[in-house]
Amino acid sequence: MITRPTDHHEAFEQAIALYDWCSHWYSGMGCDKYAAMSKIVGDYKLDNRACIDYDSVLEYGDNDFDEENEGIVMLYHELTEDNWSQVFENWCDYMDNDWDDD
Repeated sequence: MITRPTDHHEAFEQAIALYDWCSHWYSGMGCDKYAAMSKIVGDYKLDNRACIDYDSVLEYGDNDFDEENEGIVMLYHELTEDNWSQVFENWCDYMDNDWDDD
């Protein structure tokens, strides 16, 4: 279960996972996922994202496992049609209300 971010690191990882997940599953410029992507890069200025291999095997020790981006990959795989919008709302709430406090 993905929880609301509690610090800048978690917020950054969630932003990348959300953006990339939405970019892989959106259904056109008029859908909610496209609007979420636009808000992440427009309002919150996420820029210079890393190239992440989300298809890597999710097991330690495997040569294909992306250990450098482990947190982002794990978050990405937890996102679903049923939970992504709530995760996005929680992320936006953190960005709007708690980012400056950290």
